[in-house]
Amino acid sequence: MKNTKNEIIEKLKEIVLPFIEDENDISLTDHLTNDLCLDSIDMVDIIIEIEDTFLIKFLDTELDSSKTVSDLVNIIEEKRNAKRHRFNIA
Repeated sequence: MKNTKNEIIEKLKEIVLPFIEDENDISLTDHLTNDLCLDSIDMVDIIIEIEDTFLIKFLDTELDSSKTVSDLVNIIEEKRNAKRHRFNIA
């Protein structure tokens, strides 16, 4: 599964949208807890959905350092690129 950064962003928005109260467009700069009002239970559900969708696994340290939507996009992109590189997928 090859994902461009824009495809990752759009899919991540689809995953996060059901968990937020304000259904306005989600911005990359949005803070997960302060701006989107996500609690720890929401985050667990979102991370599980991300892992299932993108076929990746988050480390605890990555979860702790993820503060914004952009942080999540970057982690997903890095993991997808590493997976492609490891398996020589174009």
